[in-house]
Amino acid sequence: MSQTTNILLEEILKTDKIKHLRPHVVPMIGRKATVRDAIESMQKSRRGCVLICHGRDPVGIFTERDVLLKTSAGRPDFLRQPVDSFMTPQPQTISVQDSILKAIRIMTSQGFRHLVVIGEEGEVLGTVSMRNVLIYLAEHFPEAIYNLPPISGQINEERDGA
Repeated sequence: MSQTTNILLEEILKTDKIKHLRPHVVPMIGRKATVRDAIESMQKSRRGCVLICHGRDPVGIFTERDVLLKTSAGRPDFLRQPVDSFMTPQPQTISVQDSILKAIRIMTSQGFRHLVVIGEEGEVLGTVSMRNVLIYLAEHFPEAIYNLPPISGQINEERDGA
């Protein structure tokens, strides 16, 4: 990527807002819902997370990653457990008016894949994910994304599975 493209990209990411990422509406469930309820909500809505709410306030987030990393280890009855035992409490929020660059910085520095988006009136609008960011970049900078040269010395390791 040229120096000019880098500067242009950074300026656009500073000025374009979270609303340009088209936040996803995600299911909201209560704290006492079970892990099974959360997984079924994610499957039904075809989303990678659910928000755990107390009233309308998000108190946690439960993601596909939580399913893989937290639930089954040593607890065969995990599907019947309350989701708040496995959720990430106090999820990171971002305003719909914040910059895309701010979202990228939060996600990369803290290792988050989802951020809860808060509207101008303080209401939960949904989430943005790293996938939203990648789609945005590919749509707005296709020549920079699709025409990147191969990385010298890159090793392609064969993996089992998908």
